[in-house]
Amino acid sequence: MIGCGCNVCTSSDPRNRRLRPSLWIRHAGSNILIDAATDFRLQALENGLAQVDSILFTHAHADHCLGLDDMRIVVDRQRRQVPVHASTKTLEVLRRMFGYMFSNPMWESDVPRLRAVPVDGRFELCGLWVEPVEVLHHKMTVLAYRFGPATPGDKPVIAAAYVTDVSEIPPASEERLRDLELLIISALRYKPHVKHFSLEQTLDFALRVGARRVLLTHMSHDLDYSRLLEELPERVEPAFDGMTVEL
Repeated sequence: MIGCGCNVCTSSDPRNRRLRPSLWIRHAGSNILIDAATDFRLQALENGLAQVDSILFTHAHADHCLGLDDMRIVVDRQRRQVPVHASTKTLEVLRRMFGYMFSNPMWESDVPRLRAVPVDGRFELCGLWVEPVEVLHHKMTVLAYRFGPATPGDKPVIAAAYVTDVSEIPPASEERLRDLELLIISALRYKPHVKHFSLEQTLDFALRVGARRVLLTHMSHDLDYSRLLEELPERVEPAFDGMTVEL
């Protein structure tokens, strides 16, 4: 946090240095990005991300989408349109903020070309089933996403889910977040917050749905990595910038 001298902000532990969260999914030779966080450029450089085949947005708050402009060089190199999947409301905000990316009729090397794709139910993407799950960020609806390998038949195999900026998960959505190999979910701080799950709320939900592994993300400077690691129950751990998980 700017101007803060707390133990976490001045820590020498690199796991306490947290950029705004994005998620990079690699599957079957394709790259899917969830959210283009404000720090997307730094994250892409640090982790060697050079190709993006599709982008999923959870919502259009600044810390989750202001890095979208830095997609320009990625799209220019690929020389093809990149689909952006999000709710209709989120796409409306992104079009207002980044209209030049979605409306340019002719190819120009310095202007990305993105294609808006409204999310309406489960769909297949790069060999994965992707299912949007509505959660609440105070009064705002945010899309969580669950993923599973595309298989024959009507029912997907559930493998993982990503849930961020959440203060409430309706019962119907909770049912769609069960039977997971991996749950990545936000846990802002120890104290309650009107727009975000506290650590206690996150742990209560994660253990209730029975995820086999839980990673905590979107953590504030109230949470020290080493201390948190000692406090957490089995199967739950804090994530850190650059962390890689193989499923």
